[in-house]
Amino acid sequence: MGWRVSAHACSKTQFSFIGCFLRYLQFIKYPPSDPDKVREEVQARIERERKMKEQRKEYLEQMQQLAKSAERSKQAAAALEREETNALTNKSSNAGWFSWLRFGQAKTDE
Repeated sequence: MGWRVSAHACSKTQFSFIGCFLRYLQFIKYPPSDPDKVREEVQARIERERKMKEQRKEYLEQMQQLAKSAERSKQAAAALEREETNALTNKSSNAGWFSWLRFGQAKTDE
């Protein structure tokens, strides 16, 4: 027959055709692997994890730099807005939407 089941696949206490057949199918689906291949897979997985850690570290550094840059930009924008506000408040009191109404009037308060 074409079916070869190793001796350890079916024990004497659990000898049944269905049990042996199911173990045989598992053996076909998950064959024993070569130790060198397993070692290479483990080393490849370790290398992938190391690269992912490095990439994560670089990503976190970039995000920190971006956050610092955004904070500096926000502070610069706030400083510019304060300067503009101070410049507008330092102008004469005649400045405004209806300042054109006062152009012809003389200052009589003095």
